[in-house]
This record gives sequence, C-alpha cells and structure tokens, in this order.
Amino acid sequence: MVAPAGADRDLPALARLVRPDQRRRLLQALLPEAPDLHDADPRCVRYKPERRWVGVVDRDGVPVALVKAFGAGELARARAGLVFAGRTGLVVPALLGTSKRACALAGSWLPGQPLIDRLTGPEAATAPLAEVGAALATLHATPPRRLVHEAPDVDAVATTTAAAAVGALVPGLGPAAASAAASLCRRLAALPVRTTARHGDFSADQVILGGRGVGLIDFDNTAVGDPTADLGQFLADLEAAEVDGRLAPGRARSLAADLVAGYEGAGGVVPGGALALHTAAAVVRRAVEPFRHRRPDWPRRTEELLDRVAALAGEGARR
Repeated sequence: MVAPAGADRDLPALARLVRPDQRRRLLQALLPEAPDLHDADPRCVRYKPERRWVGVVDRDGVPVALVKAFGAGELARARAGLVFAGRTGLVVPALLGTSKRACALAGSWLPGQPLIDRLTGPEAATAPLAEVGAALATLHATPPRRLVHEAPDVDAVATTTAAAAVGALVPGLGPAAASAAASLCRRLAALPVRTTARHGDFSADQVILGGRGVGLIDFDNTAVGDPTADLGQFLADLEAAEVDGRLAPGRARSLAADLVAGYEGAGGVVPGGALALHTAAAVVRRAVEPFRHRRPDWPRRTEELLDRVAALAGEGARR
C-alpha cells in the first residue's frame, strides 16, 4: 500500500503535522516556551510507518528540537525515559513538551558529533570510549523511578524473532541461527537476575560528542531491565560495524575493552561470561541488517555475523 504519512492512523500526530492550522496548535503544546517556532514545519529525519516518526525543528537553519510521534501506548514510556534521563546528571536532551492527544513529545536538540561518525572517521583515535562507559555506569546507578519494568523475556523474544528472519532470508543459515538463538536464550535465562535502569537501545548512534562532553540521546526504550544488555547491545553494534567494513579488523575488541574499563572504573559491574552472551544475542538481532541496508553482498555479511555469534558464545562458555 502507498499512502501519504498523514494517513497513518497509528500515528495520530502526523495528520496534524500535515495541516498548517493543526500543526501550529500541536507545536504550541510541544514547544510552549518557544512561540517563534509555532509556525515551523518540522522536517522528517526518520519515519517507520505505523511505529514512529521523528522530525527536526530548526531556528534560522539550526536544529533546536526533535518532535517524535508515537503509536498508542508508547508515549508514556518515552516521556518517562526522558524525565529519568534528566535526573542522571548526564548531558541529555530536555523534555520540552508533550501532547497526549497526539501521542507526541518534543525534546531539545543535542548538538555535536555522533560517536559512530568519530569511530569511523579520521579522528577515530580520539574516541572517548572510557568516558562513554562511565556515562553508562552513571545511568545504571540512577534510581529508576517511574520507569516501566521490561518483561524478563523481551530480549529472548527479539533474538528468536531475528533468527527466524535470518532463516527466511537465507534458508541455508536458518538452522544455525535458530540453534544459536535457542542456546543463547537458555544460557541467559540461567544467569542471576540483575535489574537497574536500562537505556534500552544503547549504541554508538545514541552517543553525541559535543562541547559539554559525552551526551546520550534516545530514551524512548528506557526501562528497568538487565544493565549488561546495554553493554552487549553497544558491543554488538561495534561487531556489526567491523563486519560492515566501517571499523578496521580487530578494532571492535579494542574499543570494547576501553568501554568496559570506563564502565567498571565508574562503579559498573560486568558479570563474568554474561557480557559475551549478551553481545552474542544482540549480534543475532543485528544479523538481518545487511539485508535491511541493501548491501550487495548481504548473504556473506549475514554469515559473518553468525560466525561472530558462535565465537562470542564460546567465549561466554569459557568464562
């Protein structure tokens, strides 16, 4: 089906954003302290139909706010995550306004360079991974008041679903992906339960390097959960970047060591063996990304990611 974004009935804010009169009323609710922006026309930077829409509001060509539209039931979690982030003492976006009727909120724009651009650019040697780890430890140590509690099997379900998707895309890899996912889910379920605040989507894309130091963004999925899963997600992102050729061979492991050192130095605890298992499960969840990003050699890259899953799973067993 092809339809304009304003017809997306699962994201009620979009029908308002496409009409100037309704868009102005929505921006009045989302940006109450910035009347000069009430006639702005947010430019779309990401749209996942029926799931989420993100737009940037500019002032004189400079980004100053992000507007996010959610489906029913998602706004409360995103708002709670942003409010929680403001209590961490870290450099994070500020909540500017909320519209329950439109299922939308606005947060301040965090200026700076995304960490992933630093890691894959000419300044890679100056990437402050230890500081990033310390910031994550601070987030995990902040009391998680009013955050939702994730279901214990949320990562297991996502891992199993991703493995099934791999099997649909590359049938020859299906049995290995399904077996790896099942084994990882069993082993992770057997670990002692640890819960703190959890970012929920922690990766190098969600870290901004700016004038105030390391900043964190995107708290839409923040909840109470296993903190080691955040580290695993970040390290899996590095493994995927290496497979994709954006990081030099072996670079993911050295960056991971710096991140963990900074995390532990700031009081974070990394249980032996658990990190490798969480990383392996998160790599399974990224195994479809070469296809999603339309890489010409996506079957080979998918297989390489599964090879890393096997190596990480074996590493977890040895610890």
